[in-house]
Amino acid sequence: TAHLNGCYHGEPYSKALPPCMIRSYFLIQPLQKFYVLEPINEILYHVNGDLAPIEKAIAAGAIAQNQVKLIYQNNLQAAANLHAEDEFQITLHDKQYLLPPDGFAVYLPGHCESYSIIQDGRRHDFMWTENLEYSDGLNKAATVIGAQAYILRKDADQLTLIPAPFKQAEKVHIDLAKIPTWANVTQAEIKACDLDGNVITSEKQEINDRKISINSGGNAFMFKIIH
Repeated sequence: TAHLNGCYHGEPYSKALPPCMIRSYFLIQPLQKFYVLEPINEILYHVNGDLAPIEKAIAAGAIAQNQVKLIYQNNLQAAANLHAEDEFQITLHDKQYLLPPDGFAVYLPGHCESYSIIQDGRRHDFMWTENLEYSDGLNKAATVIGAQAYILRKDADQLTLIPAPFKQAEKVHIDLAKIPTWANVTQAEIKACDLDGNVITSEKQEINDRKISINSGGNAFMFKIIH
């Protein structure tokens, strides 16, 4: 299991968690139910451009590269790159990922995906499960279209959008075409709420082009979208 990236001692954090802790939590914790205590079928090491079992990796002196691929019994595949300098190109279930130093990718088709990879010339952090998504901004795979990081909780009758954390004002969009239960929704009520869920403002919005638009200005901790 993973540890949160941040402080483990001293005074507790304020309600506004640092971005590194939010990112660390949402990239890893939602996926743990898919791999914790799940047996591993194979551990493969990057050896001269190929993947090989540990015997060949030891013989080639490649263990110290710290570039591995894991295949779990439930068909989840994961890869990690702990090389200090080199990138690591890896395929998980026919999908290509370019892992930077300290990068990783996890993919179980139909259930979950999480990664910290190089995409479109920059590093992207992204995670999705059926009911939850974390994206760090301007990621083509994300349901949330915005320059900042966001958490999106996806329920059949309500979406909850949370800046992670709020940094600057912007108009953010939610692509309903990527949420099957919301793909045909034509109208929604958007409630801007504080940390405790109390409604600050509320508005009705007609949905065009399967997208909901929200003005994130820092006055709300979260936005509840109800249809």
